[in-house]
Amino acid sequence: MSASAGTGVFMLSLMS
Repeated sequence: MSASAGTGVFMLSLMS
């Protein structure tokens, strides 16, 4: 998994 992709999903989860 790409580091940037993982970070994007992580940030979206926090905002949700």
